[in-house]
Amino acid sequence: MSQGRTRASHPALTESDAWLFAALTERPHPDRPVNLRDFVDNADWLNRAIPTFDEMSFGLPRLAAAGLLVVEQDANEGLVLRATTKAIKLRRLMKAKALGDDLQDIDEAIRAAAHPEPERVEDRSLGRLPGLGADDLDAAIREHGERIEELSKPYIAIAQGRFGDRSGSPDNEVQLVCTRRPR
Repeated sequence: MSQGRTRASHPALTESDAWLFAALTERPHPDRPVNLRDFVDNADWLNRAIPTFDEMSFGLPRLAAAGLLVVEQDANEGLVLRATTKAIKLRRLMKAKALGDDLQDIDEAIRAAAHPEPERVEDRSLGRLPGLGADDLDAAIREHGERIEELSKPYIAIAQGRFGDRSGSPDNEVQLVCTRRPR
């Protein structure tokens, strides 16, 4: 067995892969496919961050090789991700008490390699995920930002009513910005 591989002969999974796995299965119906925007929503909800293009384009093939993910093309949604039965069963074993506990439990369940300091280079032998371009992820991130901004408007209005406008914006509207982490 070569270093960085598991007994099932797929590349070892990383903590970033565990996060992607959690985002894939984080919804009421994990057996349904998830589009990229919803995937980004889930990842942001779980880890308060957005996966980089490298994390997704190299990590998703490792999840697929581990039998946890199926990648499909949908005529309307484009690239969609579907958790396998194996992934759904594994996620149902998680009984986290707090939001962050999910990621720790998943790291352990899929035997993700901990990130040593500095982080080791993950196995990229499977290449990037075919059909996922940086522009696809950028579009999903923009849609995510628009969704978060829309969902936040009532809460911002309540806060501004209670505490006054502190945004400094001339139009009294808080501007939310959603950006990708640096690569």
